[in-house]
Amino acid sequence: MTRRHKSVEEAASIIVRRFGSTAQQQVAQRIQELEQCGEEEAVQLWREIELAVKAMTGGSQSGQLH
Repeated sequence: MTRRHKSVEEAASIIVRRFGSTAQQQVAQRIQELEQCGEEEAVQLWREIELAVKAMTGGSQSGQLH
């Protein structure tokens, strides 16, 4: 496992613990915010986190943003 992959997995784990059933929505919101700011490198990283969150949560969630 690469250092970046490990960091992505750790970040995803923290997000899932913190936001539970709305973790995917929280990540999607962050990606949208970063896209609006033109932060393409950050968007790429958060897309990796998004994939890890989906893997940890079974790929589909419903719920509202906090």
